[in-house]
Amino acid sequence: MKKLTLIVAILFVANNFFSQDVSVTVYNDNLGVVKEHRIINVDKGKTKFLIKDIPTSIDPTSVHIKFNGKILEQNYKYDLANRSAILSKYIDKSISLNDVNNQAIQGTLISLGGNDLVLRRKDGGLLMISDLKNYRINVPELPKGFVTKPTLEYLAVANSSGKQNIELSYFTHGMKWEAEYVAVLSDDDKTMKLNSWVSITNNSGKTFKNAKVKLVAGNPNFANENPHPVYGIAKQKMYDNAEVSERSFFEYHIYELPLKTTLANNETKQIAFLNSSEVNVEKKFILNLFADNQYHNADVKIVFENKKDNSLGMPLPKGKVRVFKKDNESLEFIGEDLINHTAKGETVNLTIGKAFDVKGKLVELSREKISDRVYESQNQITVMNAKDKSVKVQIPITLYGDWKILSSDLDYKKINSRSIVFTLNVKPNTKTSFKYSVRIKQ
Repeated sequence: MKKLTLIVAILFVANNFFSQDVSVTVYNDNLGVVKEHRIINVDKGKTKFLIKDIPTSIDPTSVHIKFNGKILEQNYKYDLANRSAILSKYIDKSISLNDVNNQAIQGTLISLGGNDLVLRRKDGGLLMISDLKNYRINVPELPKGFVTKPTLEYLAVANSSGKQNIELSYFTHGMKWEAEYVAVLSDDDKTMKLNSWVSITNNSGKTFKNAKVKLVAGNPNFANENPHPVYGIAKQKMYDNAEVSERSFFEYHIYELPLKTTLANNETKQIAFLNSSEVNVEKKFILNLFADNQYHNADVKIVFENKKDNSLGMPLPKGKVRVFKKDNESLEFIGEDLINHTAKGETVNLTIGKAFDVKGKLVELSREKISDRVYESQNQITVMNAKDKSVKVQIPITLYGDWKILSSDLDYKKINSRSIVFTLNVKPNTKTSFKYSVRIKQ
């Protein structure tokens, strides 16, 4: 027995890799790119070896291996041993069961479906079981072809015998990252503190120990995406050792963790990403109106510049921004919005919610048909401010066709060929109206 154990141990060492260095690059959409350096023992000439410690969500078509020799064949073995798979190989073969009283039942397996089983008893008759949880099933051996974990099997020709330091790279599904921001507005709504975390989720089916981790922000094109299903419940782990560095790469941005870390399977790891104070912001009230003679509450937006002189100035990955404001001694949630990938120098517009005390309506006062394709209309906009201080409200108007403003009580700004915007200052606890006329050729 000792001799057999020794032989098994030698075979295990000879046929399995040992990971040396691991690099993991995680993309936003269910993809990780892994590069590993491993040590393997091989004999010179034609040889076989196995790679067992791989993700269950690996894309086997993406595997690339640097090897001192020639790879002849790669086989991806994913027929995993489980109860249903093993029993399916024993249809029309003898198995035995033990019930809750440890009574042995022997017979030939006739059919199997889910948790159901039909057995032809050795002593005659059929045993039909609808719930296998009360039975222990025994089979003579593990059928050939099964593996306990997904495995890559290689047939190769090695140039020399002994240890080799090889490089293995591949794609794996089940990995993603996303940014999450927390903003705290000042009392006067003119500045905010902005903190950010990046959350890395690993549901690939493998733990990457002591890995160098990079995060890619951008949208690479894939010819044919076929994501694997992701299983398991994610645990959360915090990591805030140092700042994340950022650099441009091709048409994307790479964020690199300063220290190596472990990405455990079925875990979400959170990493400190950004910590900025005194970011200058502007609060805006935007009234999107329809000619329905109904009051609509204004959207409240927080706008800021992603610039270095505004305590920012680095590419911001897409993510959710949650905004808070202090009420006495406690922080209260006031709204959230999503931002897309934002380059440095760009303006960020966060829609926080609806203003309770600022609302307006648009009424079409008259419409006159000038010709078959031309008409003129007179419109009135009324804005109500129930706050105890003045507000500045922006009112964008969308115009279709060939249009011309004939008259307006209030100055406007042309945004593009289809829209203008009015800006109205409304005093506290007042209601203000203005009119404009437009000619439209359709």
